[in-house]
Amino acid sequence: MRAETVYAAYAWVHPEKDLAPRCDRMPEIFRAEAGKATGYECQVLLADCSGGTWRLKWENQPVWISGEGRVEFGEPEPVS
Repeated sequence: MRAETVYAAYAWVHPEKDLAPRCDRMPEIFRAEAGKATGYECQVLLADCSGGTWRLKWENQPVWISGEGRVEFGEPEPVS
């Protein structure tokens, strides 16, 4: 897996974000197995408005590879 592939996937999944991805430092190339977390994480900025008050929170999301070879964020789904 290439680190630039992870950053491109982040931009594809979160196109509305003006912020650059906040990810662990990844080597330029690293091994990744389908259906398993890579051991790296990216943070996503979540916004919530309740009663006119905005709350912003950074949430860590594991980086993993789907059974089809796509970069995904969040908890891995089992590969069948």
